Amino acid sequence: MSRDIFAGRPALRRSVYRAMFACVPLVPMQISRIIAYFIALVGWACDHRGRRVVAANLAPLIPGTKPQALRRAVRRSYVAFSWMCVENLNLHRLPVSMCRAPFFQICDPWHSLAKPPLAGPAILVCPHVNFELAPAYLNRLNKMERLHAISLTHDDPEIDQLFDRVRATMGVQSLLVDEAPLASLRHLHDGHLIGIVGDRDYTGSGLSVPVGRRHIRIPVGPAALSVQTGAPIIPTFMARHGHTRFRFYLGKPIRPDTTLAKRYQVQGLTEQLTAWYTRCLRAAPCQWVAFHPVWEEGVKGLGAPPCWV
Repeated sequence: MSRDIFAGRPALRRSVYRAMFACVPLVPMQISRIIAYFIALVGWACDHRGRRVVAANLAPLIPGTKPQALRRAVRRSYVAFSWMCVENLNLHRLPVSMCRAPFFQICDPWHSLAKPPLAGPAILVCPHVNFELAPAYLNRLNKMERLHAISLTHDDPEIDQLFDRVRATMGVQSLLVDEAPLASLRHLHDGHLIGIVGDRDYTGSGLSVPVGRRHIRIPVGPAALSVQTGAPIIPTFMARHGHTRFRFYLGKPIRPDTTLAKRYQVQGLTEQLTAWYTRCLRAAPCQWVAFHPVWEEGVKGLGAPPCWV
């Protein structure tokens, strides 16, 4: 819905972003969450087209569900997204006390964080679920010093700079998609961490993989970087448990099978990552940021998703 409102109005869009970045941090977090909750409900009630898209995206992750359960999941998706946006704008003032139990717990059965801070070269991947929050929590706990995160441009340098300033407070440097391939290789060779939100293809060159009875295009970037540099891929996932509590999960680090040709190494790694994304999204479908068509089959009446969603 917001894309339709701001289409052709770059000055209005820029002003709204400026106001959000200036005003939201001035409001106490609990009040911000309450305001965000009601804004989410208004958006959910008014955004008929968006509800259809979100329902189509979530339906394969909630098999055998009743229509009312799916409607409830769609509404919760709007609320979770609104809360995440408010929290993203407050990352620079995240207190250390909120980064410890019971508010934040780390599930690390493979001991990736046994000797913090998390060191590279490594590629951290996650789905579109609380993806901006995880680096902030890890940074506050001194478990991660610096992360180079591949991000999309907002097609407005001023808006990009607003996000970059907030990310910098949690030790994250943005790498725009156009610059990411060469910059990521350089950072991995220098022993740094690369962060990628990898459950959705933005370039149109992703690998089509099945998820149940649907297909989704997954970017091959994480796998290609791992094959070229030998850096392990560490799957991650940050799930909300209640209003203010989170759990951060680290999966088993995966490496390419060097006995195979590089093409099949990339395919194998991408399929393993898809299995991780699927488990994560089925565990918390309402927290998935999926407001544009993500399945290759598209949404009836809306067509297939463009490559930039």
